[in-house]
Amino acid sequence: MSETVFKETVLELKNLNVGYGSKEPILKDINLEIEKGEIIALVGPSGAGKTTLIKTIASIIPQISGEICILGECCADCLPSGNIGYIPQRLGLVNNKTVIENVIFGKFHEMNFLDVFLSDPNKEITKEAMEILESLEIKEKANEQVKFLSGGERKRVAVARTLLQKPKIILADEFLGELDDETSISVGFKMFNYVKKNKSSIIFVDHNPARAMGVSDKIFKVCESKVVKLDKQEKNVEVAI
Repeated sequence: MSETVFKETVLELKNLNVGYGSKEPILKDINLEIEKGEIIALVGPSGAGKTTLIKTIASIIPQISGEICILGECCADCLPSGNIGYIPQRLGLVNNKTVIENVIFGKFHEMNFLDVFLSDPNKEITKEAMEILESLEIKEKANEQVKFLSGGERKRVAVARTLLQKPKIILADEFLGELDDETSISVGFKMFNYVKKNKSSIIFVDHNPARAMGVSDKIFKVCESKVVKLDKQEKNVEVAI
């Protein structure tokens, strides 16, 4: 007899409309569920609303209407606290701070206020941050200021900062964009391996349909004010993207 597999929903969007203020919603009537451990890709043309959706889930932009339910809690204007890790398209790094300082800032909600701004975090967090940097093959840059790093190195720092938070849900906006193939494979592998190992979930925006198809469990197309799930088994799915 086969074992019953119980699925756990970590994120649910109910009749969600997103946009800016009193303007017409950019995306309408979004209904979807994300389960623990899933890798979800968002694809679609530029300006379709992918970033707006990510920012709305992260509580950076308030939804126009509908509900966002995180780990079973539904709230119109709640902050995501430590359950969500967000990697913005522009990364949000502090250029005049070192790599290790930027990574540790991701853990600030668990640290003493003065520790954050005096750059004197506790040793256990520093050790953990260094281990993550090592796994991303950027440990040797730990004490360099971010402004001196390459684009690929900066992406790794942003990923490390998010992983240190140990979020249940990761929202990543083009975190593999502008990377060469070798670097995107390396950074992507580390991130997706973390998601599976820790039973987290990730929703990532990607402009590369082939890559999104290859690594995701589910893929959604954002287009014409809608978010539509694509069937990865369909022969013409890449044409649809």
